[in-house]
Amino acid sequence: MALFVSQVSGWRLGWIVIPPALIAPINSLQQNMFINAPTISQTAALQCWEDDTIAELETHVTKYATSRTVILDALRQIP
Repeated sequence: MALFVSQVSGWRLGWIVIPPALIAPINSLQQNMFINAPTISQTAALQCWEDDTIAELETHVTKYATSRTVILDALRQIP
């Protein structure tokens, strides 16, 4: 949930260019990424609860609220 709220919910994307000899070992490592969240995502999730991060997210909430008001006011003007 922390990553979704913090707008980094899609961090399971990526690609790699490797020699053919490394395909099997990398596939073994990559399969673990489907079982649990990658370490970088777990570390980022911890940062989501820091005071400065929460303050930044609150600015997003304010921007969304302002946009919502603008849209709703415009919709009310439609006959």
